[in-house]
Order: sequence, then C-alpha cells, then structure tokens
Amino acid sequence: MNYGELRTKVHGHFKRVLERAKARREELGPYTELEKERIDDTIQLYEMDNEDYWDLVGKDEVAKQFRSFCNATGVPQKQTRENAWVILDEIRKAWIGFHKAMLEHDKTFEKYDFSTKPSAVVSAAECAHASPSSAPVTISKKPPQALSSPLLSVLFAERKAEAEQTGQWSAKLLNDYQAWIDLFIELQGDRPVLDYRKTDARDFKNVLIELPSNRNKLPQTIGLTPREAVQAAKDHGLPTLSVSTVNKALGRLQGIPELESVGIQLLLLLHLLCVAFWVGIFSPLRSLALMPEHLTDAAELGHRFGQAAALIVPTLIVAGLWMAWLLVGNLQGLLFTGYGQALLFKVLLVGLLLTLAAANKLRFVPSMQSGDAKAARHLARSIEGEAIVVLVVLATTATLTSVLTLPS
Repeated sequence: MNYGELRTKVHGHFKRVLERAKARREELGPYTELEKERIDDTIQLYEMDNEDYWDLVGKDEVAKQFRSFCNATGVPQKQTRENAWVILDEIRKAWIGFHKAMLEHDKTFEKYDFSTKPSAVVSAAECAHASPSSAPVTISKKPPQALSSPLLSVLFAERKAEAEQTGQWSAKLLNDYQAWIDLFIELQGDRPVLDYRKTDARDFKNVLIELPSNRNKLPQTIGLTPREAVQAAKDHGLPTLSVSTVNKALGRLQGIPELESVGIQLLLLLHLLCVAFWVGIFSPLRSLALMPEHLTDAAELGHRFGQAAALIVPTLIVAGLWMAWLLVGNLQGLLFTGYGQALLFKVLLVGLLLTLAAANKLRFVPSMQSGDAKAARHLARSIEGEAIVVLVVLATTATLTSVLTLPS
C-alpha cells in the first residue's frame, strides 16, 4: 500500500466518523463553552510531534486506535515499525481535521441559512396563507418539543455493532454489557437516553444492592421480575449481589457514551452515601467515649460500626477510585495534571483516615470492651483527628470541583 492509498483510506474512514458525529451533534445541539475549550485543548495535544503525542497517550491507547482503524479500513495490523508510525501520524492528523470540522459545524447552530433549497416543496396555497395580506395567523402557545434522542436500546445496538466490527469487546464482555443494559431497561423502561433522570439512576442502584445473586438459577426467584426477586430475597434471606458486582454493573453503563454521566452519578451517589455513613458516626461515638458511665455503650457502638465499616469502606474506596479513573481517563492525566495530582493528594488523605480507623477498630475498641477507660479517651482523640483530616479532604474535593478542570 502506497502513501496515496493510505491517505484515501484515512480520509474515507474519518469522513464516515465525522458524518456520524455531526448527526449526533444535530440531536444534542451546540457545544457548551467548556466543551469548546476542551476540544481546543485536544487539538493542541494532537498538534504535538507525532511520536511525542503517542508516547504521551500511552501504549494501550496507541494499540486501541491502531487496531480500530485497521479493522474499519481493512489495513493489515502487522506492519513494520516505520510503516506503523506513518499510519499513526495520518490518524493523528485526521483527528485534528475531525475536531476542527466539528467546531466549524458547531457554528451552524448560531444562524439559519435559507439560501439552500428547502427540503419539502411548499404549495401555492400554503404560500398564499403566508403572504402579508392574508388573515392573521393564530400562533400556538404549546411549548417547543425537547430535543429528541435515540432510545437506549437503539443506541446500545449501534454501540454493540461498532464494538463487534472493531473487536473492542470479547464475546463474554459483550454478553455482560447486554445483561446489565437489559436489566436497566427492564427496570427503568426503554426511553430516549436524554429522558433519564437522577431518580432513575438512584432506583437502579437501590435495586442492584438488594438483588439476589444468581436470581435466574435459584428456585425462589426463577421467572420473577427484578423487583419481585428483591422481595423474594428479603422473604427467604437469599444472598445479594456483592459490592464488586454492583460496581461492575454501574460501570457497564460507561459502554454507552450518552450514559456516561448517569454512570458517574450512580458511582458518586454510592460514594457519598458511604462517606455520610462514616462521618455520621464521629459525633455520637466521640460523645459516648468521653462519658465514663457510658463506656460499655461506646464500646458496643464502636464494635457495631466496625462490622458495618468492613463493607462500607471497601465500597467507598472502590466507587471513589472507579469514578476517579472515569474522570481522569489515563495514568498521564493522573500524574501530570493539576487535577490528577490533587486527586492523588486526596487518596493519601484517605489512606491516613484508614490508618486512624484501623487503630480504632483493632486497638481502642477492643480495649474499651475490656473496660479500659483510657482507651476511650484515645478513641475520642483519634476521632477528632479523623474529623480534621475529613475537613482537609472536603477542601480538596471543593478544589477539584470548583477550581481545577478535568484533563482533556
């Protein structure tokens, strides 16, 4: 394959990608100012030296884009190192053209151009009704319809077909995506993706937490709807989905680009619920620990909290790390951007919190159960230390959400 043939394949492939992107943008409407800034930042990255750019994005992204392009165009994946760099350079330049073309397309939302021929022929009678001399026209007061968006099932079918064509998902992974998307649709209905709300995400998460594991194999739940299976699990004391399975189900929503915000909302909700549970114990436990006459009550409360924390804390950590990875996207963004470095600082603070919490659970609370009043005072001081660290964590979180911007 010569250079001209390569250029033809790159042009044809990215022209198809661009047409699909423009069609989706027509449904979604113009970019926000923040989205435009991020696209400009992305273009600046693509305009780096070819090898510098691909070194920056990392081997996994290089392999993903190279494989996707080859699968879509029929270009053999086995290439010499020199030819591979030439192909990657053309891909990089094509992405520059793609993003610039999308920004130009965005300008078409700023005005209407009536110089082109209308898509439908207007009859003479209709023209007469539109003339200034005609009778006054009654204008409908009905509100404009919201922007339309594809049904979730349709959007997932398109994403599934794309993944099958490019080899992005294995057969096992594809079936996993299909199962969780089907469950979401069964619970919340097959609706246009832009119609889903936070309440839908919260309800889906709540059902997942109480859904029995292997519900399609258990005799008590075979043939039941998800909500009926939840009730059966409560009635029969059946084991429910593990934390890792719940988090995986939430993460599978990332397979649909338009559901990315829903998936992050689910993880954020789960993360915040765990934080609220942890921080909410500080005041009552500290107060009891400082009252010698309530030493037994303080020890019992600390013990019960430790048992619950064995489930809550891992969920908090997994949801937080998963959400951070979805937001940052790669190791370079984590290590070499202000947002990523602030996130790492927050992780260190959480590590300090876990150290203090471990001391409470493994040392102070057992001593209090043995009647050691001195251990209760140590526990109270440890909780005060945890509260200070939490305040620093909250300040860091405020910086992440209001001062720093996500890596492009």
